[in-house]
Amino acid sequence: MNNYLKLGLIVLSSMFVMYGVTYLSSVDMTHVYWSESRLYMTLIMGAALTAILLGLMRNAFYHKLANKVIYATSAVVFVLSLTLIRSQITVGDHGWMSAMIPHHSTSILQSKNADIEDVRVKRLAQQIVKNQEREIQIMKWLMNDIDKNGRVKNSEFLLGRTLPDFDEFKDSDETEYSE
Repeated sequence: MNNYLKLGLIVLSSMFVMYGVTYLSSVDMTHVYWSESRLYMTLIMGAALTAILLGLMRNAFYHKLANKVIYATSAVVFVLSLTLIRSQITVGDHGWMSAMIPHHSTSILQSKNADIEDVRVKRLAQQIVKNQEREIQIMKWLMNDIDKNGRVKNSEFLLGRTLPDFDEFKDSDETEYSE
C-alpha cells in the first residue's frame, strides 16, 4: 500500500476515534449528542497529526510536491476549523445545545468525582452539579420543543411555550456542607 494512502487512513481512523473519545468524560450516555464544535476540534487534531506524522516520517514521504500540498491542506483545515470553533458561525440553537449538554455532563462528572477537601469548594461542586443537571434538562426540553413546534423568535410565539419549572434541580442557598 502506498505510504500516502497509509497516512490518510491513519489520520482518518485516528480522527474517527478522537471524536468518540471526546465523549468519554460524559457522566451519562444520554448526554452524548452530535456536536459541530467537537467535529471542528477533531479536524484541528487531525490536521496537526497529519503535519506531525509527515514531519516525523520524512523518509517514507519523498514526493516534495505532495508533501507541500499535504502541509498546506493541513494548515488550511487547521485555520478554518479553528476559525469555525472560535466564531461558532455555523452553530445554531440545536447545535449549541448539542455541544453544551456533553460539556455540562463533563462538569458534572468532574464535580462529583474530584477529591475535594475544602468545604467551600465542595459546596461549589455540589451547586455546579445541581445547576448543570437542571440546565441539561432545560436544553433537552428546548430541543424537543423546537423540533416539535419550531423556534420562538419573539414574545408573540411564546404563549404556551414557556419552560417547565424543573423544581427538582433548583439551587438553594441552604446547600449543606456535606463531608
